[in-house]
Amino acid sequence: MDFQEFNKLVGGILLAGIVTMFISMFADTLVPTSDAAHGGAPPVVAALPATTAGTGSSGGAPQAPSDGTEELPLLLTEVDMAAGQQIAKKKCAACHTFDKGGKAKIGPNLWGILGSDIARLDDYKYSKAMAAKEGNWSYGNMNAFLLKPKAFVKRTKMTFPGLKKLKDRAAAILYLRSLDDEPKPLP
Repeated sequence: MDFQEFNKLVGGILLAGIVTMFISMFADTLVPTSDAAHGGAPPVVAALPATTAGTGSSGGAPQAPSDGTEELPLLLTEVDMAAGQQIAKKKCAACHTFDKGGKAKIGPNLWGILGSDIARLDDYKYSKAMAAKEGNWSYGNMNAFLLKPKAFVKRTKMTFPGLKKLKDRAAAILYLRSLDDEPKPLP
């Protein structure tokens, strides 16, 4: 490879990087962020008033979009735990272990997670944001976290984008529930 070909290769790589940067900047203007750390304000979402069935009149305050928490208890009785195990193997096993007393990988071991404190393991170094998060892994919190981890715990070091389908989240939660000597009662 002569010097001119090398310059073309390096120039092409730099051009690709610059184009990617501009596309990213353009995309950020299209999809506003609610992350206050980046100076952004929460996105403005227009809500249509709820209507009363059959009347067409306003049915009270606008409803926020649902994350599925209301439907989760019923869905937990309908989903297949084996499907949840497959989802966990496919989506979680690269970073987490599931066996009792298992070692942490990039993420903590998930045995006994449901119902436990959020940053529960003493032998795992959680991100500052996760360690500061109060509460426990209730069914609702687990659902919200699996939907979009970075929305549930801002600045979490977990890079997983989340499970968009409620049925997948319910199946994964049902599987995580089984990882306990005394599984928590269903909601």
